[in-house]
Amino acid sequence: MLLCNENDNITTSTWAKVEHGVLQGSILGLLLLLSFINNLSKIVGDKLVPILFADDTSILLLHSDPTDFNNDINTVFKILTDWIKRNCLSLNFTKTQFTNFTPKNNNQIEININYNNKYIPTITYTKFLGLTVEIH
Repeated sequence: MLLCNENDNITTSTWAKVEHGVLQGSILGLLLLLSFINNLSKIVGDKLVPILFADDTSILLLHSDPTDFNNDINTVFKILTDWIKRNCLSLNFTKTQFTNFTPKNNNQIEININYNNKYIPTITYTKFLGLTVEIH
């Protein structure tokens, strides 16, 4: 591939073996993404509801008991993490967030979701399909 820098110097890149992946923005990339993502609901079972829009994925998990919720979300996230690794995909950790919607009278407990020894940050509002949704 020919490369041109800001001084109009032309250089060439070296050849390398492609282990996996497709060009970003290609039609093939979209088709492969859809083929992976469309079976996501089968992977996570009936505990949660994945909501897919283009290449964004939101996951809803409902539970009446906060302690059971914490256990379930970590179990499901472990299943998702294993699935991501098995399929040579990656999770953009900088765009991964968690919002906990609870009734006012519900006991609050700290929810910690672990991914590769990092905790997913909890936020108080999120944008969902163009709408801003707050926990209040």
